[in-house]
Amino acid sequence: MSEEKKIPTVEEFVTHLNEQIQIAEVRAKLQALNTQIAKDRAEELNALAFIAQVTNPQVGSDADLDAEESEEQLPKRKLKKD
Repeated sequence: MSEEKKIPTVEEFVTHLNEQIQIAEVRAKLQALNTQIAKDRAEELNALAFIAQVTNPQVGSDADLDAEESEEQLPKRKLKKD
């Protein structure tokens, strides 16, 4: 049951390291692509929200009125001059 561990040759070791470097490069590229996809998706969602707001402005009009009414109910504060 004694199994001998094979010691890799220099060529095998260099080949293994080169493979690991290539894998790391591919992972870095994949991460950069995923990051760019996330940024593009966020921009797309912002654009869709803007388009929805522009094409259907009455949806937010009630909320705007409520905000104006609540602002009127708050006491006005004056800035102090130093």
